[in-house]
Order: sequence, then structure tokens, then C-alpha cells
Amino acid sequence: MGLLTRNSINTRKRKTRRMVLARILVGGIALVFAALICVASFLPKPADSAEIKAALEEAANDQAARDTALKEARKAVSKDAAIPPEWDFTKVLEALDGKSGNVPAQLASNYIANCDDIPDTAMDCLRGLLEDDTRKPSNPFYFPLDPAKQSKTEILTNLRTFLTGLKPLRDVEVGLELGLCQGAVDAYADPDYSNIVNLCILFAGRAACEAQAGDHIQAMKTCLAGYRLALLLGEWPHFHGYMNLYYADRQIDFALCRAIDAGPLNEQDQARLLETLDGRKSTKGLAKALRLHAAHLEVGLECTERGYPKTFEYGFAFTGRGSMERAKRLCALFNRPPYAVTQEIGQIGDHRAVGVWANRLCDNGILSYKMHGREALMGDIARIVFALKAHAHKQGAYPASLQELSPLPLTEIPIDPLTGSPIVYQGGGNGFSISAPPAQGIWAEMYWVARK
Repeated sequence: MGLLTRNSINTRKRKTRRMVLARILVGGIALVFAALICVASFLPKPADSAEIKAALEEAANDQAARDTALKEARKAVSKDAAIPPEWDFTKVLEALDGKSGNVPAQLASNYIANCDDIPDTAMDCLRGLLEDDTRKPSNPFYFPLDPAKQSKTEILTNLRTFLTGLKPLRDVEVGLELGLCQGAVDAYADPDYSNIVNLCILFAGRAACEAQAGDHIQAMKTCLAGYRLALLLGEWPHFHGYMNLYYADRQIDFALCRAIDAGPLNEQDQARLLETLDGRKSTKGLAKALRLHAAHLEVGLECTERGYPKTFEYGFAFTGRGSMERAKRLCALFNRPPYAVTQEIGQIGDHRAVGVWANRLCDNGILSYKMHGREALMGDIARIVFALKAHAHKQGAYPASLQELSPLPLTEIPIDPLTGSPIVYQGGGNGFSISAPPAQGIWAEMYWVARK
């Protein structure tokens, strides 16, 4: 008993010491942060910088222009339009929001990859989402799902009916045409998650359903609507905007594979599609988003955007100093592919001791730059796909290599912007794939998978 008592006393002492040390650590961090706030309050204000002023003013002007355009669009809505002029896109996003995930979006994402089955791992994920899903049957995005009572075949059948008849998707499609989605972006306070991405996934899922049903023309139109919706993400004053734009576009790209597999597109439809995909080549939007995010970091707006008390702005601004200078250096590289500026990227990505937010901007800005580089290839990839489809139609099979295409629709085989090597084509017989390998911390990219 004496030994047990001593052990118990020693255990309590160790716990007490740990608690004291933890409190000292927390107090020390609070004191350091308070000191940063005090020091930063006496330093020159970043908002006095002409470049930062210009970025913030440009953002304010853009917002005003979007507000004006929305007002004008509402006035122009005719009485017989499918949606009323007061229709509010943000209400659609609010309805789509859930506690920790979105069941129909998860199902749609799986359906895009596999129209005939739901892997067991995906079913396990769905069960987890169902536990936290807050949607009620009155919610337009509510999808009745009971894995314990429904077979996978029944779930997929219900999903096709759900996606093709989902009224909010039809409303958003009309809203995009009428200009009623001007400037509508998701909550910047939670940039890691976007309801717009999930909405794009539902568009992609609907397109995959239409393609499987044989209506490849409507499937392509649905993909084009999804691409237009995804562009709203590029208006975020944050690097996450273009990251989420990439994720949304890639889901729609996979649905587009199915649409083009389902039937040929005429020259006019091909031109419409290529015009949309070629729009990804511009880096102006990404550069603008990074500069504006840098301006927000420099003046401490990251603090209030994330829900912290306004008094912490000086501290956030202190750890965000240098963001604009580094963002400018990164944006200056955008006229060249990442593989050609590896050394410059490494120098910009070097971390600074107190530049927490500036470092984060650089790390994720560089990642966005690389993701954008690969996404920009989709127009050229589609041109090759159309040539491959024409070849298979004439010859009865896909070529074993791109060199067999005559004529090649481009001056050369596209180069992967991360490695500097040509894209990887694997084909012959009834199918083909076009991909790029993993490189420089970026995952492998599967651009296209097609079956005859």
C-alpha cells in the first residue's frame, strides 16, 4: 500500500508539473503575440503602400461592379423566365451546406468515376457522412439513403433520378445564363471548404447521368454550365479560390470524358467546348487573387475574415508582412511553366522566421501555380481527344501512339508543365488514357480516360 500511495502521489505531482508547464507555455505564447501586436502598431502601416492600396481599391471596385451588374440583370429578367428576378444564388449554397459533408455530392463523385458500382470504401465513407448530415427531407438537396436497406443498384438508380431532376441545378443553370450569380462566392471565413465545389460536382454527376442515358449533347451543355459555375471560385481573394477551381474543374472534366465517349460532337459544339477550356490558359485571374490575398495579409484582414477579434489585426499583419513582395515575385514567373523556373520557385518558397501568413501564402500560391499549369493543358488535351476519336472512327481502333495521328492537331505533343516531358499516352484497341506523372510534390494527373 505504501508503494502504491507513493506512486499515486508521484503521478499527481507529474500531472501537476505538466499542467503548470502547459499554462506557462500558453501564457508565454499569449505574451509573445501581445508583444507582436504592440510592436506592429508602431511600425509603418502596410496600407500606406501604393501597391496594397491599389489592390484593395481594385477589389472594392470589382465588388461594386458585380453589385451593379446583378441589379441590372435582375431588371432584365423577363416575366416568363424560369426563375424570378429576386432569385438568390446564395440561398442555394446555404441549402447545400451540411454539418460535415454532403451525401449526394459524395455519391455523384463516385458515380462520375464508376456508373455501375459503389466500392465498399465509398459506402463506408457515406455511412460516416450520414451520421453527421443535418439535412431534412424538406431540403432540396436531401437524398434519401439507407445503406442497410438499399442495394447498391437501387442507390445508383435513385441517384440518377435525383440528379437529372434536381431543381436547384436547373435554377443555377438559368441563373448563370441571366447573370444572377454575379460575384456569389462561398464564405471566405472557411476557405478550406466550398459549397460551390460540391455544386459543381453535382453538375458533373448530372452530366455523367445524361451521358450514360445516351444524351451526349445535353451532357456537354451541363458540363459547360458547371465550368461557368466553377469560374466563380476564381473571384475569391484567396489562394484557395484557384485550388477549389481546379478541384471543381477536374470533376467536370471526368464527366466530359463520359459525354464525349457517348457520342461525337459537331464542329460547332467542339469549338464551344475548346473556347471554354482554352480560357484556363490565362494566369491573370490567379495573379489578381494572389495579390489581393497578399494585400489582405499585409493589413491584417486575414484576422477578421477568419472570425478573430479585430484587435488581433496588428498581430496578423505583422506575421503577414512581405506577402505582397513575395506574391509579386511569384506572379512574375507566370509567363513560364513551373519546370522552367524551379530555382526561382525554391527561393520564393524559403520560409521566414516570423512570416507565418506570408509563408503560407507562398507555399499555397506555388501549389496553385502548379495546379493551374496542369489545368491549362485541357484545351490541347481535348484537341488530341477529338483527333483520336476521328482516328478510331476511320481505323476501327485507337492508335498505339500519338505519332500515328495524321495530322496531329497541334504543332507538337503537349508538354507537362511540371516535368518538361511530353504527356503520357497509352492507347490501342478500344480505349486510351492521357496522363502526367507525379512531380515536385504534385500528384499524378489523369487527364482523360476513354473507351471506344
